[in-house]
Amino acid sequence: MSNTILFGALGTGEVFRYQQDQLDDDGTPVSLRATSQIWAPNTWWGEALWRSVTVVISANVGVTCLITPIVDDHKYDGTNGYPDTRVTFTLDAPSPGERATRRTLVGLYRPITIDGTDYGRTGLRGTWIQFQIDTVGAIVVPATETNPDLRFDGLDLDVEPLNNRQQVSNA
Repeated sequence: MSNTILFGALGTGEVFRYQQDQLDDDGTPVSLRATSQIWAPNTWWGEALWRSVTVVISANVGVTCLITPIVDDHKYDGTNGYPDTRVTFTLDAPSPGERATRRTLVGLYRPITIDGTDYGRTGLRGTWIQFQIDTVGAIVVPATETNPDLRFDGLDLDVEPLNNRQQVSNA
């Protein structure tokens, strides 16, 4: 398996290799995006309640990632569009020749808001879920690193399948 970071261009279908092809657009870092498969844990006819996801990434580069859950085709970042450590996390560049691994628990909750006031939070509810992971800013490659590598090693969901008559309640 190759340890090369690859990224593609929307529209043209071009695939570029990190540090060997164009890495920026007129000085602006190119963002990498990975999208998970779709999970429907209670089949396509039932709903589920998602409370959290544990994201595991490993790299020999420094990177900041933003994770966005997509429930029933609706993107949700949990922060009303403001960057937040609950959905954005950083993996610092390790020492040359080493890799770092980070496990990050991301809560999948939305606020219960009435007249602009938050009264609580509840898990995300829907039929299916997938995740979009984007890099934010530049990927930092140590000067002596000849083989940069970034891997999304896992997504582990905390999910509760619901039947059609089951109500969701706060614990």
